[in-house]
Amino acid sequence: MEIVTLHLTILAVTALVILYADHVAFSYFRGTRPVLDARLVWRLHTAVWVGLIGMIGTGVWMAYPGLSVLLAYPPFLIKMGFVGVLVLNSLFITSLIGVATTTPYAQLTLRQKAPLILSGALSTIGWLGAATMGFYIFG
Repeated sequence: MEIVTLHLTILAVTALVILYADHVAFSYFRGTRPVLDARLVWRLHTAVWVGLIGMIGTGVWMAYPGLSVLLAYPPFLIKMGFVGVLVLNSLFITSLIGVATTTPYAQLTLRQKAPLILSGALSTIGWLGAATMGFYIFG
């Protein structure tokens, strides 16, 4: 399997996991799931982490031969910024899991809801931005 094919396969599988995770999170926000199952949330989080690490690994493998040129190319730097946001947000999400698995969303204060909403927004922006820039640069 070519590295590009592997990279895009990891992207597709990770995107499916993210869509399911977002569906679960949205049901929590709407109140149809009073709290989230901790095992499910950890499994989804781990699957997304594995996908992100796979994407970074295959991305490094693809970029390494032309890295000096790519590092001088602003769209590539923007893509790396999105990837950085995803890594930092994934670390941040770990601190939020306890809230969503123990307290119904309707009972949270605005101060407790804000990080959940911010994290979801950063995740969406990060994944869409990184994918869009990847297709722009290499598509």
